[in-house]
Amino acid sequence: MDNAVISTRRKAGNMLVWVGHPAARNIPILAIGFWFVWLLAGRLQSYDLALLVQYFSEISPQQWALALAVTSISFLAVAGYDVLATRAVGMPVPLGDALKIGFVATALAQLIGLGLATGALVRWRMLGGAHFSLWQASVLTISVTTGFLLASMFFAAVTSLLWLGLGPLATMAGLATLLGFGGLVLASITRPEISIAGRRLQLPKLRLVFGFIALAIVDLGGAALAFWLILPAEMAVGFTVILPIFVLATGAGILSGVPGGVGPFELTCLALMPMHGQEPLLAAILGFRVVYYLVPGIAAFAMFLWAEWSRSGVLPVPTQIKDATRQRQLPFAIAERVAKAQRAEARLIHSGDFGYLSNEQNSGHFLVAEAGNSLIALSDPVAERRDWPALIARLKIEAQMRNTQPVIYKCSGEVAELARKAGYRVCRIGQEAVLDPQEFTLNGAAMRSMRRKLRQAEAANIRVECVENEVLPLAQMQIVSRQWVARRGGERGFSMGRFSPATTQQHRHFLAWQGGRLVGFIGLWQTEGETALDLMRTSDDAPTGVMQALVCAAIQDAASAGIARFSLASVPFLPLAATPNLSERLCDWLWRKRAGWHGGQGLYQFKQGFRPNWEPRYLATSGLIPAAIAGVDIARSVAAGKVSPRRQKPG
Repeated sequence: MDNAVISTRRKAGNMLVWVGHPAARNIPILAIGFWFVWLLAGRLQSYDLALLVQYFSEISPQQWALALAVTSISFLAVAGYDVLATRAVGMPVPLGDALKIGFVATALAQLIGLGLATGALVRWRMLGGAHFSLWQASVLTISVTTGFLLASMFFAAVTSLLWLGLGPLATMAGLATLLGFGGLVLASITRPEISIAGRRLQLPKLRLVFGFIALAIVDLGGAALAFWLILPAEMAVGFTVILPIFVLATGAGILSGVPGGVGPFELTCLALMPMHGQEPLLAAILGFRVVYYLVPGIAAFAMFLWAEWSRSGVLPVPTQIKDATRQRQLPFAIAERVAKAQRAEARLIHSGDFGYLSNEQNSGHFLVAEAGNSLIALSDPVAERRDWPALIARLKIEAQMRNTQPVIYKCSGEVAELARKAGYRVCRIGQEAVLDPQEFTLNGAAMRSMRRKLRQAEAANIRVECVENEVLPLAQMQIVSRQWVARRGGERGFSMGRFSPATTQQHRHFLAWQGGRLVGFIGLWQTEGETALDLMRTSDDAPTGVMQALVCAAIQDAASAGIARFSLASVPFLPLAATPNLSERLCDWLWRKRAGWHGGQGLYQFKQGFRPNWEPRYLATSGLIPAAIAGVDIARSVAAGKVSPRRQKPG
């Protein structure tokens, strides 16, 4: 090949690499920005610069002091963006470090310009580089910038619609922006994960969305107030007039990429405030730049130099949540605590849907799962009672680190009371049927119906046996399970029993045979403190009384093992008592009016046949609306395990 052709191709390749470089992508933005600066310079020639200097010199010390005070509040919100963003991208940065890095990076980026490049480099250097890469710092910067711009759009739409006279087209754009945010919030609640081109993408969590909006209100509102305080008294402009104009001008300045937004910011203010005097307005803008850009920029530069000189890095916050599915086997200490747990639901740690949250001393654990906008802890802690308050408090901290809300699901009254003292809002969501195997009897008038069911099973030659997991007839069990799933339209997951390889080896199984054919089986969780019914399956032609025979055999087995507690599992929304708060009244309404949806009434009739005691189960969240969101997240998680019979593979 000719050397000239090779040289030309090499140069073309180098050009493509250069054009694709992140720094090169800023050139069009900078060109547009400097065009705005050129326009501003042209307009300044028509102004009286001596008059502008006079107005600037008349800014009083009180105005400077008040503007600086408000600026400090605004920058506290600015620093908060990094707190939310580090949690969103999974960077375990301590709160104090995130605030400091957010302030320094933003103050320097808005003073120097090239926000993405400057912000990424400053964050990387401030993070120390030992535990976080430049790529992570770039992702963090993009997240902060994107979140701020979207929150600013929302704030600009609200302020413009309220206080700025807009034309029909601009009004429609503002309303469309608000509708878009409403759709985002609704989607985050109902469908937090979406699939695009075969890839699963997670929508922003509600705490992230509303957190950015709240911080943007404080940030932009404080900055606008600082600007308004600098204005000469003779302009007599109300704050509600300044606020939407300031927000729009700030957005124009940020999008330009020019240091401090010089040019687009001034031109936007001049265009939207033509009747308030040009020289006084420009003097106020100059004063605002001193207060909001120069002073914070100098402070941030000093902090950056100190960090560089001290070479201090950021030590990541160690998370206390471990993913049980990524461990070949649980650590011995945890497996031992699970085996001795008072609540047999602790064995759901083996199902693959839960991790575990440990306390500081690693002496107690909560089963946890992140679902949508919630970090859900299941049942009571696997710990001594003295460790429960610390785990309940730890759940809040971990939820904050993930921009989620803490939720305790299906806990006992004792845990609910501790949660209430810790600031949670508690509501009863159902009842759990429990009995003492040592005292269980089939005698008495109350058990007449149960005895009849057992006689029917006996007449059909039903034989029940406990089978060790090593010799389970898995192929026949899967056939029975597929028939059961087909009758009910699917199989649920999360905290609900399901037939799967992950749980099969962890259950204790009782099988019902009719001759040599399997017609039903149950799977139970068992610990030293409790045996709990988890899985119930019957074939299409199972005789009446099969399930009662299986459960009675399991109760007798628990009694022989010396276990003092047998759980028939909970029934959702079951009242059995007064409903003192709104959440519980809603559960009562669901029980009475939506029986076909939750199927709880049939479960109640079956379990009541064993004459158990009914213990309330609670949901603990941070409030009424969070409780509703948690309910959606839990319902979605349960339904996510639902398997259509067509999708079940044959055994």
